[in-house]
Amino acid sequence: MIDLNSIILIIIVVAITLSIIRLITTQDTYTKVLMVNLIGTKIIFLLLIVSVLFMKRDFTDVAFVYALINFITTIALSNFLEKEE
Repeated sequence: MIDLNSIILIIIVVAITLSIIRLITTQDTYTKVLMVNLIGTKIIFLLLIVSVLFMKRDFTDVAFVYALINFITTIALSNFLEKEE
């Protein structure tokens, strides 16, 4: 039988897949930057859920570092695109 944890993980993976499809199909640059940020946020959420399921604190540390990298990358790309216009 499928438990609640498996259902949550499947929902997150489907959401990441839909975000990747949106990233590939869109033409707007700003939307692509936002989709990359959204995919990163969902991956962070996935890491945190896996960390709770397996009771590993290391995954939490990795999620925090990944969140910082995701945030800095989004800000840097936004500034770069703003200066290009």
